[in-house]
Amino acid sequence: MKNIKPLGLLGAIPHLIVLIIHTNIATYTRFIADDFCSVYLGERLGMLRYIWFWYITWGGRYTAIAADMPLVWLGARGIGVVPILAVCFWVLSLSILFYLVQHSETKNRIWTAVAAAIIFVSVLLAVTPLVNQSLYWYSGFRTHTLPVIGLTAYFAFAIWVMKTERRFSIPVLGLSFIYTFLNGGFSETLTLLQFIVLTGWTGWLLVRHNLDIRRMDVLFLLVGILGTIVALVVLIAAPGNANRQSYYSPPGDIFTLLQIASSGYWKFLATIFVTPKKILGFAGLLLAFAWLGGRAQRSAAVHWWHAPTLLGAGLVLAFLCFPPAVWGTGEPPPERAQIIPSFFLLFLGILSAYCIGNQANWLRTESFRRFGLVAAVLVLSAAAYFDARQLLFERPVYVGYASYWDGEVKKILAAREVGEESIVIHSERNWAMVNDPNDNPDYWVNYCMSKYYEIGITSNNTGMQAGPWDSLGENIP
Repeated sequence: MKNIKPLGLLGAIPHLIVLIIHTNIATYTRFIADDFCSVYLGERLGMLRYIWFWYITWGGRYTAIAADMPLVWLGARGIGVVPILAVCFWVLSLSILFYLVQHSETKNRIWTAVAAAIIFVSVLLAVTPLVNQSLYWYSGFRTHTLPVIGLTAYFAFAIWVMKTERRFSIPVLGLSFIYTFLNGGFSETLTLLQFIVLTGWTGWLLVRHNLDIRRMDVLFLLVGILGTIVALVVLIAAPGNANRQSYYSPPGDIFTLLQIASSGYWKFLATIFVTPKKILGFAGLLLAFAWLGGRAQRSAAVHWWHAPTLLGAGLVLAFLCFPPAVWGTGEPPPERAQIIPSFFLLFLGILSAYCIGNQANWLRTESFRRFGLVAAVLVLSAAAYFDARQLLFERPVYVGYASYWDGEVKKILAAREVGEESIVIHSERNWAMVNDPNDNPDYWVNYCMSKYYEIGITSNNTGMQAGPWDSLGENIP
């Protein structure tokens, strides 16, 4: 079909504009809540001691803690560049992945891959329950979104190994182990799913190739599984896990755990179908990949049962994000963490749609090839319109908070300059809706802010966020 290049770009441009708005909003990011503890401890202890401190006092997420160092290097004004670079890398990784999985003789292969990558990332951010905590707030972004981006890049790496049919290579296998070990150090939930996905992928390859364990692609994934297992052991063995769990109520028996997890899961699924941008984005993306499957050469490796299997796997993997959080905190994962189930549901959903398009005869007709892409472009463009409109409506909130906080920082630095020992700042509710400073000097947010700015800081915010967390600052050196 000759018109895929202009039409594909036409469908991708609105979503590229959405990503540009996202990255623009990210430039107005400032330190909020946990960020102050991270930047203070990272600056004081250095990377290795900082990782070890949190490992023995709070939890085993060694890569997530190491990823806090950009806070030290870039400062509050520069930290917004990290989500921008991450989104660009994400689009690049997906473009490579989508390029590699297409048949070598596919027309407009590069344009198709780039357009699909841009649209996928845009729609994923649209369906994510709380994108401001998953993308703009650094502490939420580095724990939950960065490992998803990392896993995407690993998928592309693995497909490259499969496509190039590389011979045995110790350096490539070593990279597979190191990569999965590092990516497994962000989040217990993502690491568990990383293990399940790589195990399932390896099993499929072994069945397909008569249990030939000597194949380089199989070895690559097996080493990746090993790296993931080591990461899980390191995460679980952290002495700080017990201390962290002491601040939460345990779920009780297994039935209570599953009940809480199931309730959170159904609530998560319901959020996908509550706004036009999510409904249209999800539907448009599935339609686009069904069209791509119908346009591609029919593959002997794709069977009718692949589509329901992949969709079912997406639903199961999304659910499996919930029990670990309930076990650790007694509650479903916070909305910022739900970009992980959103990714697996959407990614496996588009693979399912592609398989349907590749196998269903009516999706391979000339009429669907002619009008299917037009329909997908219109639906996706409408989704991008609603998303961009909402983001532009919310943008002044981020700009206003950045202006407010920059003003308070000037007051803090001025007070420190003249030798004041403490200062009371004006407190405005942050857009991430996480912990704000209050009037308790021992409250952990106040404590970390005071340490970072080297002056005692409290706010005129009285009576908020009181409770067992108030004294947590006492555990911070």
